[in-house]
Amino acid sequence: TVNGLPEELLASVDTSAVNEPALEDGEDGEDGENGQEAEGDDDADADAEEVEASAGRPIYDALVLASLIERETRVDAERGMVAGVIENRLEEGMRLQIDATVVYAMGAGPTAIVLLDDLEIDHPHNTYQIDGLPPTPIAGFGAASLRASLDPDDVPYRFYVLDASCDGSHVFAETGEEHQTNVEAFREAGRCQEELDP
Repeated sequence: TVNGLPEELLASVDTSAVNEPALEDGEDGEDGENGQEAEGDDDADADAEEVEASAGRPIYDALVLASLIERETRVDAERGMVAGVIENRLEEGMRLQIDATVVYAMGAGPTAIVLLDDLEIDHPHNTYQIDGLPPTPIAGFGAASLRASLDPDDVPYRFYVLDASCDGSHVFAETGEEHQTNVEAFREAGRCQEELDP
C-alpha cells in the first residue's frame, strides 16, 4: 500500500490529463502523445477492472462517493458507516439527501447551515433533487474516505444526523421514525453550529 491506499487503485488512476490543455474540436484524445499508446495502459486497465470488480462500482463513482463521505463526517471511525448508509440508500433507490451536496450547490463553505428552502435548489449535485450519485466529486478527500467508498461497512442504517452532543459524531438510525427523534434532539441542541465552526 502507498499512504494506506492499495497499489492496484493508485496504478489504475490515469493522471496523464492533469495540467494538459483541453483538446480542440476534432482532436482524438484516445492515443498517447504522437499517436502512440502509453506503455502499461493494458496493465492499468486490468488493475482498474480488478478494483472496480472488488468495489462493485466504477472507480469514478468511488471517487464521487469518497468526496461525499469526506464532507459528511470528520470522524474517521464513522466513514465506513456513512458509506454503508449511502450504499443502502442507493441499493433501495432512495435519494441520498446529503446536506453536503446542497452546501456544494449553494457555493457555501462546509459549515453552512442548510435551510428547508435550500433543499429545493435546482442543481445537478443536489441529492435532495436527483437520484443516485452527483455527477462529480464535491470535495477533495483523504485515504480513509476512499477506503470507505471502496469497502463500506455492512450496516442496517438508512439515516444519520449529527449527535446532539456536538462532538462531530453522528447518530445512526434504521427507520425514518428513529431518525426524526434524532433530528429533534439535534435541533434542541441548537444545531451545534457554534461548536462545529472552525
